[in-house]
Amino acid sequence: MASGSGNEEGNTEGVSWRLIGPASELSKKRCRLMYSSLGYDSDVCLFYVKGEFFAMDARCSHSGGPLCEGDIEEADGVLQVFCPWHDYDFDLRTGKSGTSLQEAGSFGCRLQRGANGNSHSLMQSNHALLSDGGGSTD
Repeated sequence: MASGSGNEEGNTEGVSWRLIGPASELSKKRCRLMYSSLGYDSDVCLFYVKGEFFAMDARCSHSGGPLCEGDIEEADGVLQVFCPWHDYDFDLRTGKSGTSLQEAGSFGCRLQRGANGNSHSLMQSNHALLSDGGGSTD
């Protein structure tokens, strides 16, 4: 859809984008676990915080903790998610940790207006996302 072709996937400016759903629905939860057909280690968290979408690896790079269950805080203008297992932090925009941990993979998100006038959320993707797991940190 990013290319205007009506497909669920598009390639604009050398980046692959995948339609993941209507923004009106996706924005109802602070975090959604998006399952990947590539397996557990390729799942993605889709966050909706302060009117913006962010996407990153669903598992902490330290011990695989579920980042969708982590607390989200803002410090010095940086939105961060904290792993619920060991409290490691990850910048929602970049995936970088304030510690020496390997960063969590982050993926670009954008909104695109559909032909019917509704906004749809798209995620930069090399992942084959299959379904919304419904995980929430409401």
